[in-house]
Amino acid sequence: KIKLIILLISLLSVFSLSSQKAVRKNIKRGNKSYNEQKFEQAAQSYKDAIEINPNALEANYNLGNTLYKQKAWDESIEQQNHYLLLEKENPQNIASSWHNIGNALLHKKDLQKSMEAYKMALRVNPNDDETRYNLAVVQKMINDEEEEQDQDQQQDQNKDQSEGDQP
Repeated sequence: KIKLIILLISLLSVFSLSSQKAVRKNIKRGNKSYNEQKFEQAAQSYKDAIEINPNALEANYNLGNTLYKQKAWDESIEQQNHYLLLEKENPQNIASSWHNIGNALLHKKDLQKSMEAYKMALRVNPNDDETRYNLAVVQKMINDEEEEQDQDQQQDQNKDQSEGDQP
């Protein structure tokens, strides 16, 4: 019985090592494709790594970034959110992921959610000047939109009043 248990443990560790190597190989292939701006190939390599190990942090994070490069905003946001569920230890990567979500939401013109994502990034990494800049830009866009709406309402009110003055 003991020999059987030892044999099973040995087989499991060999399988585990080989699957880790396969994950690593796919991530490396994905990184190479990403650096060559072959984003479809990169995405497939990261997906292959995730298929072997769904909790592979680097593959999940990189897939989110690759989807962003492909302008697949919704999929990128979904992937970054999935990554955030997995990552528990690296605040820098957590902040980067929130920053990336903010960028994708900005592309979708969802300014309020984009602002919230940037704020989340800054809560984790308050020293990130790029995120702080993006937050300021989004806040200005929101203020500009609100001012434009106020002006439109004012013009509509003035129009209604001037129409009421005519016989």
